[in-house]
Amino acid sequence: MKSMHELLPIFGYDKFRPLQQEAIQALLNKQDVLLISPTGGGKSLVYQISAMMLDGVAIIVCPLLALMTQQVRMLKKWVLKQSF
Repeated sequence: MKSMHELLPIFGYDKFRPLQQEAIQALLNKQDVLLISPTGGGKSLVYQISAMMLDGVAIIVCPLLALMTQQVRMLKKWVLKQSF
């Protein structure tokens, strides 16, 4: 399994924004997380990286269609590069 730092470039970033890494770690530790940050603060990245690292199914609800479209495109590129 890849680490959260190895997954970060999939989304086009080389470092985490404030509180992202801590929130991801809390989710991986199966703790409840309430993350409040401004638009563009990186909330969806927290849930997506956590979902990629945990077993099972994750449902992510995001009202920003354009952001979701971009992230799906980046994930598809990542999946195509993986050798399963």
